Amino acid sequence: MNSASSFEIPTVASNFRTTLPTRVYTKRWYILFIFAFVSLCQSAALITYSGIVTATLQKYNSDEKIITFVLGLSALSYIPAVPLLMWAFSVVNRSLQRITIVASLVVFVGTFGRCLSFISPQTNWGFWLISISQLLISLPGPVYMIAPTKLSVRWFAVEERTIATAMAISTNNLGSAIGLIVEPLLLNSFGYEISFVIEAGVCGVGFLLCLFCFSDAPPSPPTLTAKMDDTTFKCSQFCKDLKDLVTNYSYLLLVLVGGWLNGTALGLQGTLELVLRSQYDETILGWYAFTYVICATFGSICGGFFGDKLFTRRFKMALICLVLLDGIYFVLLSLFSPSLFSEDAIVVLPTWAMFLVMVIGGFLSGIPLPVIYEFGVELSYPVSPSVSAGLYSMITSIVYLGSLLLTTYAQKRYLISSLGFSLIFCVIPLSFISERYRRSDVDRPYVPITLIDNE
Repeated sequence: MNSASSFEIPTVASNFRTTLPTRVYTKRWYILFIFAFVSLCQSAALITYSGIVTATLQKYNSDEKIITFVLGLSALSYIPAVPLLMWAFSVVNRSLQRITIVASLVVFVGTFGRCLSFISPQTNWGFWLISISQLLISLPGPVYMIAPTKLSVRWFAVEERTIATAMAISTNNLGSAIGLIVEPLLLNSFGYEISFVIEAGVCGVGFLLCLFCFSDAPPSPPTLTAKMDDTTFKCSQFCKDLKDLVTNYSYLLLVLVGGWLNGTALGLQGTLELVLRSQYDETILGWYAFTYVICATFGSICGGFFGDKLFTRRFKMALICLVLLDGIYFVLLSLFSPSLFSEDAIVVLPTWAMFLVMVIGGFLSGIPLPVIYEFGVELSYPVSPSVSAGLYSMITSIVYLGSLLLTTYAQKRYLISSLGFSLIFCVIPLSFISERYRRSDVDRPYVPITLIDNE
């Protein structure tokens, strides 16, 4: 089915239309909530040690290498995990349900393993146990980057897909922000060990919700392409999908720009404190980073809404404008921080004004994210959405690792202004994208008034 050519797709869709009604179910929102919840738990658990560095160093009688090591190991695990998950989502039957359940179980096992390290925390055995546990928590991370487009096509109507994708994606970033704030509060209220037990218990609840309440697809599909996606393929078809993607120049231009935008934005969250620490104290910088992530989450949800209501069949122009605005924002931000232009900030903003700058920046960086995911699926259809989203996620991960290396070895003051100019340059490749909406062209002519079913 996935190998059907573009002129065959309407005939196939018409056959589905005559035999199967299309419906949307109220349960779709419960499914989205469960997925978002376990995604949030994974990222919150992964970021835990970054929020309680001092207490962790005392607990394990170590230096900062324990934090650097586990975070670096977690980031590196994404590279081999993404292609494996792309393959699994394509060839495993009921892949959305089964992979989500396994991912939530692995996160729970990882958080439980960290609790076991308390038996002998100041030994090599304890250090390696938390390292392995953190690796287990990080491994499911790509699931929550790849699966959102498959979840939205399986459960949601055409006019709901982008907002569903946005909500599924953005909660993973939100979890990182919540983890940085909640873990110190749990530590102060319950102590080090009990706070980790609570975290493991919450992840256990997420696993149970997935095990007993999470479904792969509704009884009747919401759209025709949802039914067409409800098919498993042989490995040869997966390889063909990859070949189709790497020869689709419009898709490649999109994911290269999107990977650069999202990967550098993720790297910036850690870089911001290093660039601005000469101007503001550590507590304020922590709140700046938290504000940026929260506003990026809100921006992603707004981007999903705009994608469904305002940007419909205008994704290319929307992305050109949004990426250009992002670039201009970072160039202006470099005026308020050490940059290419000056070793010191040209204009030192008061604390409240910089908070406002972080709000604007986070919001602008979040809006394009769901649009890139959905536009990538449209450009690459009939390739499986998990494969197209997976390649985009892998490029994002590579860019993110590269940004971490730049943070380590490059002059910190060059980063923000260089990012701004690079994003302005990204408008050029975006303008060469041949705008097509292959999946929507299949769905919209054949979908009648959608039936609302409260089952």
